[in-house]
Amino acid sequence: MSPSSAHADRDEVVLVYPPTGWEDPGAVLPPLSLLTLVPPLREVGLRATVLDVRKDPAWRRTLEDRIATGRVLAVGISSMTGPQIHGGLDAARVTRAADPSVPIVWGGVHASLVQESTLRHALVDAIVVGEGDRSLPALACALRDTGGLAAVPGVGVLDDSHRPHVEPEPPRTPLDEMALPQYDAVDLTRYRSTLFGTPATSLPFVTSRGCPYRCTYCYNRVFDKRRWRAMSAPRARSAFEEIHQRYGARDIFLLDDEFFIDIQRVRQFAEEMRSSTVEFRFHNANCRVGEVLRFTADDLSSIVAAGFRQMFVGVESGNDEVLDRMEKDHTVADVLEANRRLATTDLVPAYSFMAGLPFERVDQVHDTLHLMERLVRDNPNARILPLSIDSPFPGTPLFETCLSMGFTAPEDLEGWTRVRYDRNNFPGFTADDSRFIEDAHYLSGFLDGRTFRTVSMRFAALRGWVGAVVRLRARHRLWRVRPLMALRRWLRQRSRAPS
Repeated sequence: MSPSSAHADRDEVVLVYPPTGWEDPGAVLPPLSLLTLVPPLREVGLRATVLDVRKDPAWRRTLEDRIATGRVLAVGISSMTGPQIHGGLDAARVTRAADPSVPIVWGGVHASLVQESTLRHALVDAIVVGEGDRSLPALACALRDTGGLAAVPGVGVLDDSHRPHVEPEPPRTPLDEMALPQYDAVDLTRYRSTLFGTPATSLPFVTSRGCPYRCTYCYNRVFDKRRWRAMSAPRARSAFEEIHQRYGARDIFLLDDEFFIDIQRVRQFAEEMRSSTVEFRFHNANCRVGEVLRFTADDLSSIVAAGFRQMFVGVESGNDEVLDRMEKDHTVADVLEANRRLATTDLVPAYSFMAGLPFERVDQVHDTLHLMERLVRDNPNARILPLSIDSPFPGTPLFETCLSMGFTAPEDLEGWTRVRYDRNNFPGFTADDSRFIEDAHYLSGFLDGRTFRTVSMRFAALRGWVGAVVRLRARHRLWRVRPLMALRRWLRQRSRAPS
């Protein structure tokens, strides 16, 4: 599809955020990636409508109504690799049926990592690669002024020979120069971002992008090429004070890939926030195990005094061999020491773990479950996230390992929708081992007794009992027993967690 006439009378871009496939009712954040695109679109004279499918049961009618106005210049769809693509395709079908002349532009992680097969799909007219704050407005202006999908930096299209062609990305915008996300582009009262006990009124924000580390499974190795750039501490303070002035928010849910990379910036940030007239509280600050070990006692005290309440710490495995193959650059002993230090503070560490890697043995998964229980035992404040099941991100070293060990990459967008976060994705495990990993994924959410993947209110009284049973089994490496697995399946049928 290629528009043939100028669209000077069209001035609206509809930005669609599909369901991710792992939403929890108490943990849905506003779609920060799309809210960040609203100001640059407005700066070039365009209107932007954010359609969050997760929060609009009548989203099909909403999208059809927007297109029926005749003002929609393009529909942009953001998606990660995996189930979110399914909802993106649904939105693309609605768009195509409502008005075939409206271009459908895909962005987000998947379009950036898997460019060729994405572009070849019939429901994709163009892709935006990497960050879209410059590329998307430039593409929209070209559509408005020429009616065609012009060659724009950071944008991919099919050329005249129907071959994928992607222009190099433009330079990325310094974060100090970026406008605040337009939070009121959505109805904020519809969101409850209560992960780890975070107040429901918290707003997501990033003060840095990218990550310089080398974890073999991480999309950042491709998306950001291990580059990291950050907002200055003074600019971050002024941004938070502006957010408070506009929206009344004091609680900030940090979505930096790694917040604590530059220790001097962290110290300056803490000083800035302590001198602010507004008392902010920061949640979900991503931190590596090695960074915790770099902190002095004064650093930890300063971080708490600056308003930090929670840290998100990627542990990933309880086995040193697996950690080494993941290139995490920490050991199980490091994790235990970091947890011991955090236990002396008021910080709540939320630890993440993963399993189902192609080179992993089931006994090594037991090591991970054992460590999860140990962290809760050593630090009553610790939160344990449900054991994630690894999903492959194309272009990463782990993805290449998966291919070499029998994984077959999907050939089209429909195929990528079947890569799940709660199902084993690799063929090297037996059916019995895959069931064990999937059971562990679900039941590990009860380890700390405060999981956000709770059973329904009718069964909430069981939460503490289930947690006690799960902790006992993990401590003694007796996880894989029939009564526990039967309990998992019974609970899952009644759970609000996605299946």
